[in-house]
Amino acid sequence: MIINASIVLTPLCLKHAPELFQCVDSSRDNLSLSMPWEKQVISIDSAERYITRRISQKDNGAQWFAILNHGAFCGVFGIKHIDNRAKACELGYWLSDSACGQGIIHKILDVILPVLKKKYGIRCVEFHCLETNLPSIKLLEKVGAKQLQKVTNTMDVPNPNQWLYIYQLLL
Repeated sequence: MIINASIVLTPLCLKHAPELFQCVDSSRDNLSLSMPWEKQVISIDSAERYITRRISQKDNGAQWFAILNHGAFCGVFGIKHIDNRAKACELGYWLSDSACGQGIIHKILDVILPVLKKKYGIRCVEFHCLETNLPSIKLLEKVGAKQLQKVTNTMDVPNPNQWLYIYQLLL
């Protein structure tokens, strides 16, 4: 899926493992703050396992994409599930340090949200993020998402005593 002249979403696949590992490894300090899976991505083999776990989740409309910026892998974007009955879905993403601050996820959302609404009839999008993930919170509020609730964090991250915020965006 072409987002713009420089950003492309392509289905995540095993060929992305070397680049995914490199991105995780170079961004580990920041990813470890909110992405507990980063501890498991310690080699190309483990990057392949990360990818396999994601792309094998075919239930409920899950789709996972490599984010390419100027042709270079820089992160992952996921439609984690689609609830056809409720016309809702959950989205998730992560970026390498070198890709942060460029508006990449905002540009992706500008394109993918209308697609989700038109193709799947989605009326509500959910995002989950830890309370210390200020860049994501800022982005979600900028696109109009509202904090729906906060729940106890159960993720294995350095600061486990923080809330997991659940944001909702009505389309």
